[in-house]
Amino acid sequence: METSYGYPGYLEHKAKHEMMSEKVYLFLDKSNDTKGFFEFNAFLKKWLNQHILGTDKMYSEFLNRAGVK
Repeated sequence: METSYGYPGYLEHKAKHEMMSEKVYLFLDKSNDTKGFFEFNAFLKKWLNQHILGTDKMYSEFLNRAGVK
């Protein structure tokens, strides 16, 4: 089942969020490492720019058109 609103990319979208969570935990294991910190910083910047401003925006637009508030 996709969602009660029928978003066609729901399962893929959910998988991306799960992958992001896994990466955060991996980076946390390297949090005392300076290189790990900068890798994590770059990852978060990319996630914010590409996923939240792109993929999440498409998802929210779909839900708004479906009448979700």
